[in-house]
Amino acid sequence: MGAAPTPEHVPEPIATAFREGAVSVVVGNWNAAGTMFRLAIDLATRSMLPEEDVEGLNKKARRDLGLRLPWLFDHGLLPMIYASCPVAFTKTAMMVHTRSRLAGPTPLTC
Repeated sequence: MGAAPTPEHVPEPIATAFREGAVSVVVGNWNAAGTMFRLAIDLATRSMLPEEDVEGLNKKARRDLGLRLPWLFDHGLLPMIYASCPVAFTKTAMMVHTRSRLAGPTPLTC
């Protein structure tokens, strides 16, 4: 099984993080995969924020992915269909840590 390809239109820093995450999945390095996929989401969403000062978007929310995602959903910059994904990421991470490594990855569905 090979690593998933990165879409062509993705900027190189995001593509690099995604590729490293995909390779980590293939070799069963779940912690590294989760870290790199989170980095890809972090990098991809930073550019979605407005440059100007906006009410409710402070420096901490700009810096912290966990605070940035709800702001992006609330302001219509990310489709609401993905709003349950952070919960799915957390549940999947917990399941991976409690499962045997021999069982393989847990599929993620949002």
